[in-house]
Amino acid sequence: MIAARATARLSRKQLAITTGISLSHICEIEKGRRSCSTEYLARIADACGVPVKTLLNPELAKGAPAKEAAA
Repeated sequence: MIAARATARLSRKQLAITTGISLSHICEIEKGRRSCSTEYLARIADACGVPVKTLLNPELAKGAPAKEAAA
């Protein structure tokens, strides 16, 4: 998720605002301290401009522009 967010050039705060997910929840998900529902995964993927599978496999997001990762 961090790689996809960085590729989309979103801060944690911007992601929280865009998705309607609290900033603390975003931080906890990224740190692996909280799980993420499928609804939240979909919101985060949409905000980052990537398919959900990219969030589940971070290697897809590393170093690739968001629209290439979606292809």
